[in-house]
Amino acid sequence: MSEKIIWNGEKFDLIRIPKLAKNPKIKFTGDFSYLSTGCYRGYVGTWEIKDNSLFLNEISGIYEKTTEEQIFANWVSGEFIINQLDIKQKTTLRHRISIESGEVKNITTTSGKIEYQ
Repeated sequence: MSEKIIWNGEKFDLIRIPKLAKNPKIKFTGDFSYLSTGCYRGYVGTWEIKDNSLFLNEISGIYEKTTEEQIFANWVSGEFIINQLDIKQKTTLRHRISIESGEVKNITTTSGKIEYQ
């Protein structure tokens, strides 16, 4: 089970998983049903990049949000990688999004051709 991220209105799987920090808007539930070899961390989150900021939209498993609002993820710093496949153009795009304290600092995109045999 991978984390999801919404970026430019599209939902993608995240390759790197942001860690959760102690936050009064996130609480431990004790629901271990997500804990398995398929989801060792015990939770699945949906994140969103909006207005150059990172937010936690949803979380389920051993944690849950205590608010209906998005949570600004000011504890997250690092690099997110989003792979995007365009079958019609026969290309792949890899977006590297650098985040510092919940703010997008840089986005680089590389592309490659899909070769069929």
